[in-house]
Amino acid sequence: MRVLICDDHGFLVDALSLALTAKGHVVATALNPDEGVEAAREHQPDVCLLDLHFPQANGISAIGRIHGVSIDTKV
Repeated sequence: MRVLICDDHGFLVDALSLALTAKGHVVATALNPDEGVEAAREHQPDVCLLDLHFPQANGISAIGRIHGVSIDTKV
């Protein structure tokens, strides 16, 4: 499964990435919604784990943008 992790807490992103990679999942990461949209466009993930609260942005508004570039991604 291709997974995108988008969260502003780098430690959490790294920990989840390591755990999912160890289970055989292909993981892309992003630290803000704009990076998340670009990663979704590039990697076409099956699933996106998206934080809803960012210091300078709103994760909810990124959901539509992610679907706009990767229609089949479950957020």
